[in-house]
Amino acid sequence: MSTDSVTHVGTVGGVDINTLVSSLMQSEQAPLIQLQNEIVTEQDKLGRWTDVEARLSTLQGKTTQLTTASVWEQMSATVTQTTSVLSASAESTASEASYDIDVSFLAKSHRIGSDAQASASDALTLTGDFTVGGQLITVVSGDSVRTIADKINAAASSMTDANKVRASVVDTTLVLDRVQTGTTAISLSDGTNGVLKTLGVLDAGDAVNHVLQEGHNLEMTVNGVSVNRATNTGLTDVISDVTLSFSATGTSNLAVARDTASIKTLLQDFISAYNSAMTKIKSEGVATVSTTNSVTAGPLVGDSLLRAIGGRSRELVTGTAATDPDISADFDTLRKIGITTSGVDNSLTIDSAILDEALLNHFDAVEALIRDPEAGVMKQFDTYLSGLLKPTEGTLDQRQSAINENISRRNDTVARMERNLTVYQNSLYEQFSYVQNVISELDQQRSYLSGIL
Repeated sequence: MSTDSVTHVGTVGGVDINTLVSSLMQSEQAPLIQLQNEIVTEQDKLGRWTDVEARLSTLQGKTTQLTTASVWEQMSATVTQTTSVLSASAESTASEASYDIDVSFLAKSHRIGSDAQASASDALTLTGDFTVGGQLITVVSGDSVRTIADKINAAASSMTDANKVRASVVDTTLVLDRVQTGTTAISLSDGTNGVLKTLGVLDAGDAVNHVLQEGHNLEMTVNGVSVNRATNTGLTDVISDVTLSFSATGTSNLAVARDTASIKTLLQDFISAYNSAMTKIKSEGVATVSTTNSVTAGPLVGDSLLRAIGGRSRELVTGTAATDPDISADFDTLRKIGITTSGVDNSLTIDSAILDEALLNHFDAVEALIRDPEAGVMKQFDTYLSGLLKPTEGTLDQRQSAINENISRRNDTVARMERNLTVYQNSLYEQFSYVQNVISELDQQRSYLSGIL
């Protein structure tokens, strides 16, 4: 409590009243100060438990991922040799296999052009119409090559995907591209006044006058089987449950296999989260010694729950999986797939070579070790973490709730003590003021008597 605003002028026996009250209040305030310090300690303790809980929550997120079936069902599609030829992705239902792919032609779209005109922007003084991509284009005398291209592009939104055409102007030539690739030609026909013939897009017999690029299908072989498609990208019907996209000709190999790289990344993420949580738990559980040999013990030093979490976590992660027919004796600990602890602390390390070999040659055994519903290491650890982190009913929530209740009770006590101290302080001022008045009256009487004697 503060007494800065409560002051009295005067002395008692030559001593300032405020000094007297302040001195007496110090001893009375000692229990209050002690209680306020306890609140600070409890708040510090709460903050540290919140940090521990956050790290364990992150850790559980990693264990949950590793125990999810879909994670282990993922397939990868890896391109080797000429990687620029294609890209690929595989569904979880894809079969493990290797494919030799030889691309001889990429799919191309049909492209045609007009005769070169005198200008791209000057009026052509043409009137009439023509049809392209199933849409009627009307030409007026003020239209230029660029204006006609703009009209075609505006009409493209009404064209079907199979007929859609894109127009451009190169130098002074009108160029028409079929949007879709493949052997299908651009659909167009002349109309009133033979505008397309005048532009040189069609000849006198209504045949295309200038073919700038023939439409062509994608041509390739897959494991010796000839494949022909009208498009280069998003092909889902060449290899079951695999999507292919091609960008160049050449030869490549495509391997569809278990996505071991993703599993390895998840295990590495788990180890990082585990080490972060265990490092925090260890640091909170030990006192620190400064360079001057002074010892500082945090509020969680000696906490039995903190010790139990660290010990149980290490036991579950580094121990042997429970006996189960689905778990191989050759792969019944994380150590056997390259994940080990130093034996000095709770931190884990990973031997990439051992893990890679286990995932490549013993994938099912590794999966069982990690996520078997009855005895899997991560499954058991995930269950333990759930008990700690469950909202309201979890061990950590209950511990933090107890701390909050302690803080609340102490705050109530502090408020009551401050009220009582204020009453006590006011009573002191009243008493000293009374004494001051009595002394003042006695001094006056003494002065009076001295004057008449």
